[in-house]
This record gives sequence, C-alpha cells and structure tokens, in this order.
Amino acid sequence: YRALIAELADEFGVTHRSLRHYEDLGMLGPERVGSARVYHRSDRIRLQLILRGRRLGMSLPQIRTIVTMYDQPPGEIGQLEYLLGELADRRADLEQRRRDLEQSLATRTSRSTTQKRRIAARALDEVPSGGAILLDSGSTTLAVAALIPGDARLTVVTNSVQAAALLADHPHLDLLLLGGRVRGVTGAAVGTWTTSLLAGLSV
Repeated sequence: YRALIAELADEFGVTHRSLRHYEDLGMLGPERVGSARVYHRSDRIRLQLILRGRRLGMSLPQIRTIVTMYDQPPGEIGQLEYLLGELADRRADLEQRRRDLEQSLATRTSRSTTQKRRIAARALDEVPSGGAILLDSGSTTLAVAALIPGDARLTVVTNSVQAAALLADHPHLDLLLLGGRVRGVTGAAVGTWTTSLLAGLSV
C-alpha cells in the first residue's frame, strides 16, 4: 500500500492539514520522497485508529496512546484493553452528566410557576381554534398543556409523556405522542426514532 497525502485524505475524508497535524504529533510517519509524503499500510491503519478514537470522543493524547501500542507491546490486545477502560470511564462521566442535567431540569420545573403559567397563557392566545401546536418536553411547555381547555379543538404533537397524560382525556384534541426512548426525570421521548418522526411532520 502506497498513497500520497491527497489520496489518503480523499479516502478518509480528512484534510491535508489534519494529516500533517497527526504527523507532527508522532501518530503518523509517512516516508519522505523528495517533497512528497508517501503513506504506507501502517499509516493507513494508524489513521483508522485515530479517526475511530475521534468518533468516540477521545482526546488526542488518549488516541496517541492507542496508536503507539500498534507497534509496541502489548500490541492489539493492549489497545483493546485500554480502549475498553477509556470507554467505561467516558460512559460513567456521561451518565453522571445526564443525571445532573435531569436533576437540574426537575429543579427548574418547580421554580417560577406563576411566570411560566403567564407565558403559557400568552402562547395559547396565539393558537387559533383548529390549529396545531408542537410541545417539546420542559416545565413551560408542560404549563401550556395544563392550560389547554377541555373543549379545545387542536392538533397537539408532543414527545412529552407528561404532557400527553394531561391531554389524553380532552375529547376534541387530536393528540399525537412521538415515540422513542423515554428519559426518567424529564419524561421526554428522545433518540433517532423521535427525530425521524419529527422529520415527517409539518405543524
């Protein structure tokens, strides 16, 4: 395998600048032939590892550790063990951030209730009879749902399980609940299923 910088950049969809940057960091080692950089099979494998690490959200120092293991003991097994350890740490960090965010959202729900009701009432004034509204999850949009009259004739689209529960017994509503993975505290349906359903709507 032999490739010039333009060929390798085109194959992986990266810039020449990125390849030179990875070289400066010691993660790629192309052969110099005159003024040209010639990349070999080992560089191609290293670049695959680099881009995989970037997709996983790893830092360049972490990726460099994995790439360095390619040529040195403990080799591929060491790479996998290190990668699994880093992914476990990252997953734990993301889970903690999610818990912190959901706790923050729960706290917001209990604050400024009067102001949120006032905002919700103003928002409903703008919706004509027979109109359609899209309600995301959140404390203010939940206040909107709570204020929709029982005899309202509307189409309501929402990803909020809580909002849907408030509106389920309204006889004249056309209520559409978007599917997806439901988050615990927020009660919101999220994920690719939810976004794909939204993409097909016009509200």
